[in-house]
Amino acid sequence: MSEIEKTVFLIHTFASPSELEREATGVNGKIAGFFLGQDYLTFSKWKGKLKDKFFLVPINYDLESIIQRLRRPFLDLIADFGMRFHSIPWWISRVSERNTAVSSLFLHCCYLHLVREKMARFGKSFFVISESWEVMETIEREFTELGFRINWVSKKSKLLEGLKIWGKNIGKLFMFFFRSFCQVLCSFFYPRIKNEGPFVLIHTYVDEICFGKNHEFNDRYFPGLWEWLINKGFRVSTLPVLFNINRSYFSAWTWFGNSSREFLCKYQFLRLSDYFFSVKMALKSRAIPFEDVIFEGINVSQLFSQEAEKTVFDVLECILYLPLTKRLKEKGFEVSKIILEFENMIPEKLLNVGIRRFFPKCKIIGYQHVALYPNVLCYFVTEKEAKYAPMPDTIVCHGEFFRSMLIKEGVSENRTMMGPSLRFKYLWEFEPLKILNNKNRFDVFIPLPLAISDAVEVIEKVREALKGLDVQVAVKAHPMVGIEKIFESASIRELPPNYFIFNSSMGDLLRQSKILIGLCSSVFFEALAFGVPIMVIGRETSLNWHGPDFFPTGKLFCSPAEIRNEIIRLLSLSDEESAKLKALGRNFVSQCFSPITEEKMKVFSNGFVFEEEKEQKLKIHEKH
Repeated sequence: MSEIEKTVFLIHTFASPSELEREATGVNGKIAGFFLGQDYLTFSKWKGKLKDKFFLVPINYDLESIIQRLRRPFLDLIADFGMRFHSIPWWISRVSERNTAVSSLFLHCCYLHLVREKMARFGKSFFVISESWEVMETIEREFTELGFRINWVSKKSKLLEGLKIWGKNIGKLFMFFFRSFCQVLCSFFYPRIKNEGPFVLIHTYVDEICFGKNHEFNDRYFPGLWEWLINKGFRVSTLPVLFNINRSYFSAWTWFGNSSREFLCKYQFLRLSDYFFSVKMALKSRAIPFEDVIFEGINVSQLFSQEAEKTVFDVLECILYLPLTKRLKEKGFEVSKIILEFENMIPEKLLNVGIRRFFPKCKIIGYQHVALYPNVLCYFVTEKEAKYAPMPDTIVCHGEFFRSMLIKEGVSENRTMMGPSLRFKYLWEFEPLKILNNKNRFDVFIPLPLAISDAVEVIEKVREALKGLDVQVAVKAHPMVGIEKIFESASIRELPPNYFIFNSSMGDLLRQSKILIGLCSSVFFEALAFGVPIMVIGRETSLNWHGPDFFPTGKLFCSPAEIRNEIIRLLSLSDEESAKLKALGRNFVSQCFSPITEEKMKVFSNGFVFEEEKEQKLKIHEKH
């Protein structure tokens, strides 16, 4: 076998297919290859422009299988690093956070295993189109050892790549100081909270929807909790994090000042040195050595080091929680309890560290406010990591299904408690009987996701699947993305006449639909609560938030043929089969989300002394 027949052609996604064609002219016959990138639009571009000589190997199901197999070893690897580097610089790193919603590190490791398992014994030339230089450099090292010749179709400039990375990092650093400066200025016009004894601190994220009429604050993470605690006689202050707002910082803080709630403005307490402390800690995080990192037999050191370098200034604002807790203590404030979201992400961990250090008697409650998807790795803590990681005293879960997931992964059963599903109260208010008669309903409802690339993937696959079928289709774009942008990205001039575009509420459309199809999101739980069967579209080359067995009513469907067959099957179910499927879905929802009851709300007051109990203790004290 000649050397040219055992060549690995490596090409970056930004390059042109013609470059690959030119380099592979000496290879006889068809050449198989892989697209290793998350963007469906880029994948479609390559797939459409590659000539017949080049064949892209479908990777969706193989990739999903590898993800399921490697997720736990990856969590164990991060836990081992945590034991080794247990420190503030470690806990502020994106590597330790392993948030697959923002970090590609785990997915890229899975890409490497996919290529090795598929091609190591192949013995023929193949090509790799990748979004990551580090992935290709690791492939080069692995396959050079196996006797393959490496042909770099795309040439990497280390100087240019370094400038790009640090150009972005300097931009993040500048924006950190700029946003902080703006909010420091705003803080001079915001009334300081008074030191009037112990108080409960609620940490929450604030977007434009939270600014209600008449200065009523709509807490998306903890709806109803502030009112419940106030009614029990407790002083409550909210620590807001502004994100995705349309108004200025000044407008936001002015609004907070006019609200009936008390908001804690951290910028009133921080000193100039605290901002430089944040930068110092970030640079220490970058200095963590990732040398000879072996993950299931592959050296992934380059991937880990690059992840640390690219994200060094990602969480500068979060690091400010450490000096904030110190400044609150110096001012004599007493935080008796802090209630924060539990997603096991960097902001929570730093608050946990700061509160434990400066308010050791404070009770820390983490509230699981979102659905826990298995492949969003940051949600899960192994038994080993749970022994030393900064975690809340209590994790309040809003469903037994999710509580069992956390315990199975390694969180102690004693650390978890069942609580109310504050964010999903509406699931218990649905009236399935109000669903329209089948004759007046759409056959298929497609709620499109926020990311344009994901939306295009869904609409293209479903449109191909439904060709020739006599079905009525309802389509709803995400509120933050116009349908025109999606059509433009997908090169769609207009949809067939049996497709209808809606801006109606999700509830109205679910009542009018027989099947829901889309990428995984909370709307699937809404559909199941309504009794609407679901179909989850599997991503072609990227990570799905959950595996094939997460929802009990269906698996992942990747190809148009599979989608088509499943639609036909669901639409042809008998009344008895349909009733069983609906009952299964509603039972699953009831396991995931608990109703809001007074008894379940009491988990947030654990450790508090209610007013009537205070009076009883006072009487006992006076009696003695």
